[in-house]
Amino acid sequence: MTGNMFNFTKEMGEILVAFRKKARLFQSEVACRIGLAGKSKGYISSLEEVQIKNPCLRTIRLYLTRIIHTLIPLGQRQESSPHRDE
Repeated sequence: MTGNMFNFTKEMGEILVAFRKKARLFQSEVACRIGLAGKSKGYISSLEEVQIKNPCLRTIRLYLTRIIHTLIPLGQRQESSPHRDE
């Protein structure tokens, strides 16, 4: 995936794991939801364990967005434009 790269910390990885567990998803399910089915759980595991030091910001955003959509019922979601500054 292409996009902005940034320094990914251990704390950020722990946040991803906490959200995934709260959503009761397996790493392979997260991979499928963000379009990484071919890389499957190995990539998500590497991401969560911060073995990927400079992941694509778009990948992190997709990860969190897909998990949040699992946690928040459809009728309660507030969709926003990724380019809108508020």
